[in-house]
Amino acid sequence: MSHPTVAAAASAAGISEATAWRWMKQPSFVDAYRGIRREAMRQATAQLQQSATEAVATLRRIQAHAESEQARVSAARCLLENAFRAVELEEIEHRLAALEHQAENNEG
Repeated sequence: MSHPTVAAAASAAGISEATAWRWMKQPSFVDAYRGIRREAMRQATAQLQQSATEAVATLRRIQAHAESEQARVSAARCLLENAFRAVELEEIEHRLAALEHQAENNEG
């Protein structure tokens, strides 16, 4: 994860590139690698979420007080687009939960 290429990762791990490529074909290695990637994304997402409130406050200040009309419009557009996405995501999550519940009831 911390190296840009398989060759660089193999070198850092003290193995040959061929060995690294062989490992990448093994399901257990692929599963472990995916798990590490998911965890890295969870951590990045948590950092984004921690910054979200401040980012929205910044956009709202720009929207309300920026001297440039273009900056105000851009901030307003960003706020609206993300508000719509949030509503869409909430709807998708609700629909997915309903489908999962239905699938569970059909299996039982």
